[in-house]
Amino acid sequence: MEILHYRFMQNAILAALLGGVACSTIGVFVVTMGISFIGICISHAAFAGALLGILLGFDPLVGAFVFSLLAAAVIGPLADRGEFNPDTAIGIVFSLMLGLAFLFMGLMVGPRTQALGLLWGSILTVTDANLILLAAVCGVVVILVLLFYKEIQAVLFHREMALAVGIPANAIFYALLFLTGATITASFKAIGGLLIFSLIINPAAAAYQLTYSLKRLFLLSALFGVLSGWMGLLASYLFDVPSGAVIIIVSSLVFAIATLVSPKRKVKRWPAIMNHRQFFDQAAAEWDALEVDETLIRLREIVAGLDFGPGAAVLDVGCGTGILFPLLLEAMNGAGRVVGLDISGEMLRCAQAKGHPVECVQGDAQSLPLSDESFDWVICNAVFPHFPDKLRALGEICRVLRSGGRLVICHTASRQAINEFHRSMGGVVAHDTIPDEGEMLRLLEEAGLMEAQVWDEPDCYLILAHRNQRRSRSSSTTGSWPWR
Repeated sequence: MEILHYRFMQNAILAALLGGVACSTIGVFVVTMGISFIGICISHAAFAGALLGILLGFDPLVGAFVFSLLAAAVIGPLADRGEFNPDTAIGIVFSLMLGLAFLFMGLMVGPRTQALGLLWGSILTVTDANLILLAAVCGVVVILVLLFYKEIQAVLFHREMALAVGIPANAIFYALLFLTGATITASFKAIGGLLIFSLIINPAAAAYQLTYSLKRLFLLSALFGVLSGWMGLLASYLFDVPSGAVIIIVSSLVFAIATLVSPKRKVKRWPAIMNHRQFFDQAAAEWDALEVDETLIRLREIVAGLDFGPGAAVLDVGCGTGILFPLLLEAMNGAGRVVGLDISGEMLRCAQAKGHPVECVQGDAQSLPLSDESFDWVICNAVFPHFPDKLRALGEICRVLRSGGRLVICHTASRQAINEFHRSMGGVVAHDTIPDEGEMLRLLEEAGLMEAQVWDEPDCYLILAHRNQRRSRSSSTTGSWPWR
């Protein structure tokens, strides 16, 4: 086509590519975290800042950038406050920015052509400077996603859980808000202030209909964003209609088609009250993202302090995705047997996919599908609070332990932190707590597990107990672990 030889069209195509990738990537954060209203608020703040720039005679993009960052800085803490619904605070900021936008427009003298241009945008008039800004923002967004993918994945999965395991979830959340503002500012010229957020939401929402994988979600969202931009450009050229509006309409059609063919429409939704198996099945795909380096270091220290004998048989109850498997195999020097048990089939599938030489069994700790006296060690890492009948589960563990066998219950946080975290999550795990020390010792003794020792420290909760040892006084320990 001859039109492709013109510089303005080449710039427009490149702007659609860069804007489609940047907006759609940001859209994944917005859609999966459920912060659409926050993004709309930031986009209107950027529009108000751009209008202030026109009114006072400085670069509108500078005003848009400053206002969007200020809005993000205000909205982030307000959204985290518990005194009232976050939407209330966001609504106040949104109404303020909308009021300022109309005020600035009303104060303008003469034609408001430039202001209306910011309102609707024009991808066919982007300049080299606009492209450089858009390329810089797009590059920053993509690089940050690649560098901090695991941390971002954890925050998108569950922000409070990510924070509990040591990920700087709040910092990542605020950074995403700032990136949203920067992306909106960079795309202002091409798409327009009131349309830009549709290009952020629609491609990501369309991709969300087609996949459960976060990686594929990013890729499909970017693809749909670029496709919307290019198809909108083509339609704008063929039918002589505003390009920004057509780009948004195309992205909406992409979402409609994705919804119609979505495999998720055929999947039965989780019940309003899900059980533990359903909860962990649903969480399995993103579970490993919660295991940050600090957590793995603590787990390695705990496992390294366990004195596995030659050829020991170890049962990992609540093994999840197999976080402990490589640590156990390393500590045993390959000279033993490790069995992983979990109630969640999806968790076990993730564990088996890692290829460790470990036998995986699906079952309930309250009714272990295992033979009597078949293990030297049973380890319960980050699972004990989730046993509904803790005495019954301990009795089953005692049953499968050999005489003199040992039970290890461990967490990489204190009892108080674990209990508060589960309560904050709500839902099926809201009441999954670790009993107080006296109750724990009573349960262990009643189940036949003797010589219990309890360590409760800020970065570790640990219990060691034996089966059928001559009973001595069970105790708690507030000092360091014996192998520290």
